Amino acid sequence: MIPSLLEILSDVQAHDHAIEVLQALLTDETLPAFLKHLSSESAPIVGGVTEVLSSSKTYDAARLLDHLGVSGPARSHVETILHSQIERVPTDRLVSAFSSAGKETRSVLCRLLDSVTTPTLAPRLLPLLDEEDWWLRLHTLRLLTRFPSEQVTRGAILLLKDPHKGVRLQAAQSLGEMNARDAIAELCGALRDPDLKVHTAAIDALVKVADASAVMHLLEVLKDESEYARRGAVEVLNEVATTDAVKDLVNALRDEDWWVRSRAADALGQLGGKRVVDAVLSLLASDDASVRRYAVEILIAVPDERAVEPLITALQDPDWWVRERSIDALATIGDRRAVVPLIQLMGADPQAAPLCARALGALDDERAVEALLVASDSENEELRKRAKESLSTLQKGKLSAENSERIRSHRPNAIGPLPIPSAAPESEIVDPTRADIEAITPATPPLNYQDLRPGDVLGNRFEVIRKVGGGGFGTVYLVNDTAVKEELILKVLRPHISMDETMIKRFVHELKYSRRITHRNIIRIYDLLELEGGHAISMEYFPGTNLARIIKDAGRMDPVRGLRLVVQIASGLAAAHAEGVVHRDIKPPNILVGDDDVAKIVDFGLASMAQDAGSRLTKSGILIGTPHYMAPEQIKGEEVDARTDIYSLGIMMYELFSGQPPFLGENAVNILFQHINSEAPTLSEVIAGFPHEVSRLVAWAMAKRCEDRPPDVPTFLQSIEGMAA
Repeated sequence: MIPSLLEILSDVQAHDHAIEVLQALLTDETLPAFLKHLSSESAPIVGGVTEVLSSSKTYDAARLLDHLGVSGPARSHVETILHSQIERVPTDRLVSAFSSAGKETRSVLCRLLDSVTTPTLAPRLLPLLDEEDWWLRLHTLRLLTRFPSEQVTRGAILLLKDPHKGVRLQAAQSLGEMNARDAIAELCGALRDPDLKVHTAAIDALVKVADASAVMHLLEVLKDESEYARRGAVEVLNEVATTDAVKDLVNALRDEDWWVRSRAADALGQLGGKRVVDAVLSLLASDDASVRRYAVEILIAVPDERAVEPLITALQDPDWWVRERSIDALATIGDRRAVVPLIQLMGADPQAAPLCARALGALDDERAVEALLVASDSENEELRKRAKESLSTLQKGKLSAENSERIRSHRPNAIGPLPIPSAAPESEIVDPTRADIEAITPATPPLNYQDLRPGDVLGNRFEVIRKVGGGGFGTVYLVNDTAVKEELILKVLRPHISMDETMIKRFVHELKYSRRITHRNIIRIYDLLELEGGHAISMEYFPGTNLARIIKDAGRMDPVRGLRLVVQIASGLAAAHAEGVVHRDIKPPNILVGDDDVAKIVDFGLASMAQDAGSRLTKSGILIGTPHYMAPEQIKGEEVDARTDIYSLGIMMYELFSGQPPFLGENAVNILFQHINSEAPTLSEVIAGFPHEVSRLVAWAMAKRCEDRPPDVPTFLQSIEGMAA
């Protein structure tokens, strides 16, 4: 009767009656007769069978699992029926079906299990986390995430180290969804994962859990070789804003590793709040100058009136950095208790005087007018400028008519260097008079290496000609070596780098190798010099313009001229690679172009050694590389070699010929993702008429995988030289 009844389903009047009879006929014995019609080409028949099997309770629905192995449309109809009958299918039958199921059937089973809401399912699914099929491990964990438990958390933790990146990604996401506080240590470890998606999921999970116990584990990650692992740790630190976290971060300011200290200070500055101020104020009395420096930097980022008195005391700190940054901190807070101490310091410390003058303008207090008028007549050009700016600022405030008139009618009166006001115990401090200010002439202060002036002499040998620039490592000066009557460049390292013994050892180690590189297209590194309380790197002086400025001023460059420059840069790289040195930061600002388009690479003294990539000495806090030019393997923290420099050179060539880098974004992370996951349009696609052979050359250098790039620079050079002729 079943086939006959199915045939009349297309009759509208007979349909409902036929369905009713078919439901009465459905039993475990007749089930096969119904199932075979799911493959019918007649839509009414298939629809009728699906309707009957979905609504009837007169048969064992679990028997449908045996029919998921059929191919074609019938499988989808069986799945539809099973979804309708899922409450009548024992969960152990669903789970046991995985053992003999193929991949497509397993997909259906996972979708079915997703409809099961009973927690008793979890214990039955746990064994599937050990299945050989990575896809099954992934989907099983996804299902188990709905039933958080200690066993599920342990399973997810184990899968954070799964050989398949997709499983590791799901493990990190699941631990975040389950708010798994027991997995903090392992999630921190996942910040080192070579896959950027897993790394990001670990960040998201840690931020969601927001447990202060993560801090100690994150501090270990801050020491990691991988740059993007360290960035991830910082990102989490900046989100974990609990009292216990603050305490751990403050303790980290005493860590032996400079990078850990620096990143902890960054995190504290961004966290803010009274609990941070309370924790940091005590550090201003630390015996460690570097800790006091970090404390002041945090107080600038987190201004609080409770810090005023400790900062006033810090104006007398023996460390020039602490003194000068305390001035900035007091100006940021804006408390008038700082007025008299700042006036006294302005007279006592010529080096800090301009900063004091600027700060006094921010405090909006009439007591500063007299001192600023005196300072506006100083022989110190910078002090005069800052004093006049502050007087102008005060005029815009609520000054008395008398002081406003004094400022308005004041005329330059060359009275010589700004004197020191009379000293007095803090309890006896009174507003200084002009006579007090003019009473004493200061002694010569020690040099501030980050703000040297023409004529200053370092080490009784190097006379400063002018300041050239600065960056993350330090400040750069053109100097005259009076011993040999030759001009050279000194890069004076910043104090927090110079004070780090591990960092200095690294510089000594690397400079030993970089000095071997003698090539006309590389700026020669001479030595690491010890200064009083600091260090500097001496190097060849080459008058020229950096390539970034040339691109900015001129836009995209003619291919012939550009290739001639690239040949020189590649020739320099080849010489460096021959000595085992990989630059790791090839970019337009690190290329100088002089007369006759002679090009030279700078900053090889800051590169890492290819043959020593695994040594402890490479573990610095320095970010080697710039997001716009970093190779995928560099971003992932993997081993770098000559092909890493080739990738950066390819990116630079793209910018040279098009006027902008191939990957742009709102932030560094966005750009880094593009280097790994996005393909840039070729130069031939973005520039009409651009030579196809040059476009192919650039694309070759920019290949995502190392093995798809030129194997070495000499090979790449051979391809370029013919085009640049």
